[in-house]
Amino acid sequence: MMAEYKKYDMVPAIKQRLAERKNTTNTDLLDFSLLLLDNSRGADLNDVEGLEERFFKYLELCRECNMKVGNMAAYMSMGITQKTAQRWASGALGAKKQELILKVKAVCAQYREAMMLDGTVKEITGIFWQKCFDGFRDNDPLTDYAASQLPEEIDADAIMEKYKDLPED
Repeated sequence: MMAEYKKYDMVPAIKQRLAERKNTTNTDLLDFSLLLLDNSRGADLNDVEGLEERFFKYLELCRECNMKVGNMAAYMSMGITQKTAQRWASGALGAKKQELILKVKAVCAQYREAMMLDGTVKEITGIFWQKCFDGFRDNDPLTDYAASQLPEEIDADAIMEKYKDLPED
């Protein structure tokens, strides 16, 4: 169980400091994590519209605080885990949750692609992220297509007849 922290009136001060910084420090990242935790308070995982609102609030926080968008932070801001996001993406918990999480993943994927295109992120890093988060994969040159060329029903007697003249050893 996560320890409770006192909210104080830190949110406006953190936003101000993060927006004005020149370089990101560990303190900045921790402060942003506190903002995300604050955004996730009281999340009702059955209120899909409320969770979508939390995601939009996360995007606003990223803009206001000049922080980059990412899947894990988006999930944290919504009050869910990566495992929950994966279950939702599979559709096992309903179409609305699946639609929401696919939207979240699409926004994060688009953001990663934009960072690659403008040079903020090296291409190899972006490709790694795309494989890990976006489902991209290398083409497998060893794919066996022979099975897809077989007839739907195989007649064992016809095969035996066709190859009856072959030696048995």
